Amino acid sequence: METNILYRINLRIVFISALITVLAACAAPNEAVKSEIPDNTSAENKRGTAVVDTAGSNQVNTSTPKKRPKAEIYKGTGSLINKNPASRSSSSNIAGDDVTLMFQDAPIEEVATTILGDLMGMAYVIDERVAGTVSLKTGRPIPRNALIAVMEGILKTNNAVLVENNGVFHIVPAAENLSSIVAPSLKLDANKGYQVIVVPLRYIAAGEMKNILSSIQGADKNIQIDPRRNLIMVSGTQSELTNMLDTIEIFDIDQLKGMSTGIFRLAQADATVVADELNSIFNYGGEGQAANSVIKFVPIVRLNAVLAISSQSRYLDTVDEWVGRLDQVDSAINRTLHVYFVQNVRAGYLAGILQELFDADVSTQESSQGDVAPGLSGNTQSSFGGNDSGGDDFSLST
Repeated sequence: METNILYRINLRIVFISALITVLAACAAPNEAVKSEIPDNTSAENKRGTAVVDTAGSNQVNTSTPKKRPKAEIYKGTGSLINKNPASRSSSSNIAGDDVTLMFQDAPIEEVATTILGDLMGMAYVIDERVAGTVSLKTGRPIPRNALIAVMEGILKTNNAVLVENNGVFHIVPAAENLSSIVAPSLKLDANKGYQVIVVPLRYIAAGEMKNILSSIQGADKNIQIDPRRNLIMVSGTQSELTNMLDTIEIFDIDQLKGMSTGIFRLAQADATVVADELNSIFNYGGEGQAANSVIKFVPIVRLNAVLAISSQSRYLDTVDEWVGRLDQVDSAINRTLHVYFVQNVRAGYLAGILQELFDADVSTQESSQGDVAPGLSGNTQSSFGGNDSGGDDFSLST
């Protein structure tokens, strides 16, 4: 009975000694561990632990954290619109002195005769469905090349349009199908009234341009697109077309030239994780907000890098600072293999106790066996203080 008690006490002492050694090894998994080369002394006095690099190297893990490569930043112009659109001057060939107009409840026929016939000398036809009266007084004389625009404004208030075809002006209802009268053109003509202009877009998508014009003009029927050719067709009066063409010129620019990009290579952390963290920091983590924000992050797994895209180049300097803060890993949670050579008890007994206490990944092997700890490749080897007595060893993975 006393012998059993003494034996158990001895086992507890051995266990406490082994536990202190294992905990000391776990406390600094990334520190260099020195191993003594076996000498001629008995292996029974050679007891200790070894830390094996789980990456498959034959050397003890003595590497220091890698230095993050310098960021590659490509700055753009920062402009996503054309701030200096070309002025659209009138090219009308109607010459003459400025004129003053004054009408008081005048029928449309009388107004058309005065403006189109007397002042401009043009032939015209009035559809019988067009009717109404006009009251107009110009405060000061207006140039003759603005008479078509004035006439279009008068007709618009009476739901009619002015259309030129083969040198003859037609005054027809606005709801009339004008395909037989109006032919599409590529340039706005100041000598005509209602027109259809085809605009080839260079950079912006036709659907996106239509949304912009619709929000300004509020008339989808006057805007048609051809996505395959990336064309947009706009129709309307002189003033309406001038506004739409000016808007197209403002937004149809090379947006990629205005964007700034940065490639931030990582030394330790995972690119996908860091990209998600950066989106949360700069876009406040709102679902769907990243695509609409002024800065976007895309992980490049092949390079283990994060691509940042922004219209504001100054943001990339701030991104570089945050990447440096996030490109870190907690060395305390790195998986490391600790091998402990047991001298006084069976390794299986001690491993079972450690598994119950710490829920650790512990495995044992006889010195004559070639097995390795679970989850590790077979090319990882280490040699620490020979085990000539035939004792056991166990490996603890943390």
